[in-house]
Amino acid sequence: MPKASATAAVLLAVCITASLVFAQGAWQDRYPVPKNIEYSRRIADIPVPAGFQRPAVDATGMWLRDFPLEKPDAPVRDYTGQAIVPPAKPLAVTAAVVLSKASQCTDMAILLRAKQLMHGKREDSIQFKSVSGQWMKWNDWKNGGRYRLSKNGRKLETATGRAVSKQYPQQQAFEDYLKYVFLYAGSASLNRDLKKIDKEKVLPGDLYVQSPPGGGIGHVSIVFDIAKNKKGETRYLMGYGYIPAMSLFIVSPGTGEGTGGWFSEAGFRQHIAHFGPGAWRRWE
Repeated sequence: MPKASATAAVLLAVCITASLVFAQGAWQDRYPVPKNIEYSRRIADIPVPAGFQRPAVDATGMWLRDFPLEKPDAPVRDYTGQAIVPPAKPLAVTAAVVLSKASQCTDMAILLRAKQLMHGKREDSIQFKSVSGQWMKWNDWKNGGRYRLSKNGRKLETATGRAVSKQYPQQQAFEDYLKYVFLYAGSASLNRDLKKIDKEKVLPGDLYVQSPPGGGIGHVSIVFDIAKNKKGETRYLMGYGYIPAMSLFIVSPGTGEGTGGWFSEAGFRQHIAHFGPGAWRRWE
């Protein structure tokens, strides 16, 4: 067999092996998606606008580019699985699970962050602050630590509960932990606790956080990918969850907000301006 043909055969075998691995459940190991489902589309399969290219990105960016998507004609669904009309036109629907009927935009951002850290063997870093300022740590939860509202309802106090065991498997404990975090973290806590970054430095995995001063309804959007052209211009794939609890979806820009399904920075701020002023934020 010619050397070129042999190389091609090896590459084909590698691709087939990789496909089999994902078909056997690797999606569920890497991402917060339902069990026993195969996916053929990823964020990286969404084409960039003409004249743009995907730049090199860090591990978070690569993780997000591999994030699985539903089929092209898949609808956005609510917590019960019923197809619904989302608040904005979707470009694509991610395969992310909706863990709670109360899940909102902030919860989807926390879900992705926690799962990425878990997959990256960084369990010690899975921790989020409540709006009242107390840490809610996965390591505490899996070892039987719990949190409860103080008598005056103004902060969380430590309590005790079940530790991970054969009767309380880690996956169930992890989902219970996240549902608890969803109750007590929000756009206000992310706006307070995450690092503010300049718009020129936005990368996949960063968030656009809107949290009205003095309270009110905020919003959290996720940067799934970026593309750049030779002029130095950047375009963004943006996604978010919403209320009532629904699929995490990639948003399609409206007129004047972007090109080819990707937002300009100013276009996205225009798109989401009804939630008030916001800032680009980064997990640390």
